[in-house]
Amino acid sequence: MAGKHSLKHATFFISTGRCGTQWFAKKLSTHYHDLAVVRHEPFQVEYAPRFYFAEYHRKKLVNVSHAIENHLAFIRDTIQDLHYIETGWPVYGVLPLILSRFEGRVRVVHLYRHPLKVAASLATHKVYGRGEWSEAVSISPSDYGVVQSYLEGDRWNLMSEFEKCVFWCTEVNHFAVSLRQSFSNIPWLSIKFEDVFSKNGRGELGKLVNFLSLPERQGFFNSAIQKTEKYSLTLDDKLEIRSFEKYPKAVEHMEQFGYQYDAQIDVEIRRRYVKHNNGNRKEVSRGLHRHDVIPDLLANCLRLGI
Repeated sequence: MAGKHSLKHATFFISTGRCGTQWFAKKLSTHYHDLAVVRHEPFQVEYAPRFYFAEYHRKKLVNVSHAIENHLAFIRDTIQDLHYIETGWPVYGVLPLILSRFEGRVRVVHLYRHPLKVAASLATHKVYGRGEWSEAVSISPSDYGVVQSYLEGDRWNLMSEFEKCVFWCTEVNHFAVSLRQSFSNIPWLSIKFEDVFSKNGRGELGKLVNFLSLPERQGFFNSAIQKTEKYSLTLDDKLEIRSFEKYPKAVEHMEQFGYQYDAQIDVEIRRRYVKHNNGNRKEVSRGLHRHDVIPDLLANCLRLGI
């Protein structure tokens, strides 16, 4: 356990979103409020992640907006006495600057999940169909630094929302890997969603709190819940999940992170994210028995609809 007067750190999660980041923020804040200031998404559009992502790759990321500078000043003041933890995905574009500014006092958690499930979840939120919001936050093939620039133009315009979200997952996780290589001196923890949000996730959560220099507290680990999930956001029944196979980088990305497509994944995605032909939204019972204890972390994550 870290001592009361030990050096405090700022920790940032990098993720595609739809990986349980809101759960992490809520639970860490609840159980460690005396040791850390925890934020989920202090900014979205204000972080201008798409712009700063491109600026970093142009090697021009030096200055940021007044709003971001004020936020960084708040973090700098916070870590004089408490740890600071930020779990939201919009920080990805400005993260390189943060790693440079806070060197020696900063850590990164890379949280990742099966990219096809993430893409389906993102697609229900119309990540590429929300006008100015999408323009500010959603990477596209025309952006400097992407690895799938060959999709720019007519091909991009013909891609479905789901396919564009597969592109998003590939780019953000590739960016995370490249940051880890570029900032090899920064402490880094990679967390697989499926390992944490399971009945056997305690060990992974233990690794996380140790990485955050926080003590293990039973309240963070112990609660459990059984629930029938009701989902509100769905896709139409024309979803072509296997369309990801048209994109070599997406296939490579899945393999790199240990994921694959199979019949079970197809069923799980369609059961969760695709509405019935009659247009009704799904209510999915997970068929739990008394001995099948589902951790609070998974139940809360599903309640959020991710």
